[in-house]
Amino acid sequence: MTKSHKSFSPPWIETPPPVTSYRSIFKWGNPTQFKHPNQGLYTYLKNALHLHDEDFVQPSQTGMETLDKELPPRLASHHLTALQSIVGVENVHLDTYSRLRASYGKAMFDLIRLRRHWVENLPDIVLAPRRTEDVKQIVRYCNEQHIPLYVRGGGSSVTRGTEAIRGGVMLDMSVHMNRVLDFNETNQTITVQAGMFGPELERILNHAPKTLNSQYAYTCGHFPQSFEYSSVGGWVVTRGAGQNSTYYGKIEDIVLAQEYVTLRGILRTPAYPRQATGPDFNQIMLGSEGCFGVLTAVTLKVFRYLPQIAGASAISSKPGRKRSVQRVKSCKAKKDTPQSSAYPIPRKPTLPCTCTILPIRPPIMPCKYWAIIPCNAAYCLAHAMAAEAIRATYNATSIPSAVSMKH
Repeated sequence: MTKSHKSFSPPWIETPPPVTSYRSIFKWGNPTQFKHPNQGLYTYLKNALHLHDEDFVQPSQTGMETLDKELPPRLASHHLTALQSIVGVENVHLDTYSRLRASYGKAMFDLIRLRRHWVENLPDIVLAPRRTEDVKQIVRYCNEQHIPLYVRGGGSSVTRGTEAIRGGVMLDMSVHMNRVLDFNETNQTITVQAGMFGPELERILNHAPKTLNSQYAYTCGHFPQSFEYSSVGGWVVTRGAGQNSTYYGKIEDIVLAQEYVTLRGILRTPAYPRQATGPDFNQIMLGSEGCFGVLTAVTLKVFRYLPQIAGASAISSKPGRKRSVQRVKSCKAKKDTPQSSAYPIPRKPTLPCTCTILPIRPPIMPCKYWAIIPCNAAYCLAHAMAAEAIRATYNATSIPSAVSMKH
């Protein structure tokens, strides 16, 4: 038995995969960027799987091979012709590579199959609809002809959610249906098509004064792990969660309205934040995974983008409090004031939002406090920062809806 050497590093692949290779389908992220297991993880894997350095000398099943299998569509030619007439020949893909890429996701099962060149469950045709009318015609035709229909957004599924088990038609919403349809700064909402990717939505909102002619910059606030390579439509139909879901809420807390193409026509939910009628079709359609229709557009809440606030860490831990105190002392030495409202300051706080600030004197406290009444409930960044500061300063376990701040 050969011992492992601490200095050994496996020959990790750092070559972009060929365009039509198996690896180009299953590789996650930018094809020119690479992230390998660190030495600790590598050592753990060896020990857990009872392997040695020699087992990692020669890579195998890398998927760098070109996809050379040709699986012709099983759908009758007259169906292919009819579907092609709806979207145009330039928006139709019949080759095996495009159909495989549209069907497989990023689950471990997908990765193993692609490494081993297992090709199965392909759609017969991949269509890129240009507008909602295209989707309506495709849904109507597939329903009349009893053809299975699947929908793809960013292709980041890890649940085999887009796999064309029964063949049929795959809609790729990311090609054309990825535009902004409406922006309402008064209501702080944006309506986009389902195929828009997360980074593009954030770019548009973060630069809203230029891209949307708004007064302020905004953020959507939804950042799932698949953010860079997932679509807004995918977030909605899978009822997605993100790293900031405890702050801005899950996607169902951000969605105000949806538009679906169904077998009976267009279903549009009203863009009301609350309503006293039921059932709530927004909640019924959220997470429906395409069972009831094809999502074409969604209206989302947006929030003020304040990087100067987000960059100032809230006082939530002992190391954090120490850094915050040092920052406050540094500002005092410079006769300056911290930008974040999360720090106690000797005057009425100035918040970069529309929070209402009222002077109050609690009966149990001898000193004067400022009450911060949030402009947008728990979603106001300044309000949440102040709450974190008070929670840490006074070791409070809960913060009331009207957050007080020491004067």
